[in-house]
Amino acid sequence: MSFVFTSYFDRFPSFAHNPRCSVRDEFNRLSKTQKWGFEEKNRQRAKCYNEELEGHFASLGMDTQLDRLKHLCVEVGLEPLTTVSQCKKALKKVHVNLVDLMNARRTDKKVKQFATVRKLRKYTLESGKVYPKEDAKCDVVKVLLKNIFFH
Repeated sequence: MSFVFTSYFDRFPSFAHNPRCSVRDEFNRLSKTQKWGFEEKNRQRAKCYNEELEGHFASLGMDTQLDRLKHLCVEVGLEPLTTVSQCKKALKKVHVNLVDLMNARRTDKKVKQFATVRKLRKYTLESGKVYPKEDAKCDVVKVLLKNIFFH
């Protein structure tokens, strides 16, 4: 019988993970206990964020792209649409911080939306809540990624 991880943090049984706390804060706390260097910490952070985003859909039993996109629409306050392309088109207009999205899921709160990419960029850089675009693996959430560093 194989063990199914419900969270990235489950890989570390000696770590007392609090699923209601900020994913970034929990990851930073974990990285200190593991004594990871800079590169390993960045690699593990990408893995953590990807698994947390992907794991959310898996925990809800959502395995089709359309179901996941519809759910994401609802999470950010949009009406769920009927096709993948309709959902993606609507979601591309939404500006949310992905670390905040993960935290909103943990606390059952709505994720804050920003009126423009510029406002999202300012917030993201000031808060340090960066989800590196090149590390993003969760195909459904990629639609929300914005260029933060190149505008």
